[in-house]
Amino acid sequence: MKMFQWIIKASFLLTTSSLYAAGSGDTHLSDLMWPAINFLILAGFLVFKLKKPVKEMFDKNALLVKETYDFAEGKNKEAEIKLKMYREKLQNFNAEERKAKSDGEKEVKTFMERRTKETEGLLKRLERDAANKIKHEKRILIDELNHAFLDAVINQARSTISNNEDSQKKATKNLLSEI
Repeated sequence: MKMFQWIIKASFLLTTSSLYAAGSGDTHLSDLMWPAINFLILAGFLVFKLKKPVKEMFDKNALLVKETYDFAEGKNKEAEIKLKMYREKLQNFNAEERKAKSDGEKEVKTFMERRTKETEGLLKRLERDAANKIKHEKRILIDELNHAFLDAVINQARSTISNNEDSQKKATKNLLSEI
């Protein structure tokens, strides 16, 4: 209804302005009455026929705009949340970087200390094993020398006893006395 009233007011305004534009004064307002009536009939018919489709179009567009606005508002909230999260991550990044560096340095220091202790322990064990091996080999060599010396003494005693009759008699006498 408001649209119809607006069209009527607009047509009167246009009619009046066209009358003043004619300017010669030969025309009268009644000369424009039939064109104005034709225009009003056409405008009324158009309003009557187009009112429902135009209203539906505007309602549909309003709904589409509302849905688009709601969708954009949801995406805006998601973007704000992501932005906040990324800002926090960015702020925490420097702290995380420093923490990672200090943790890495601590781990390297701990590893170096542990490796040094392990190396020292390994060196001590190797020194101890080497000393024990040297002792063992020394003992074996001394035993071999003692056996060799004893064998040499026995061999020399045999050869002395077998070459000398006086020594054979003494040896026989000593052996018999022990039995």
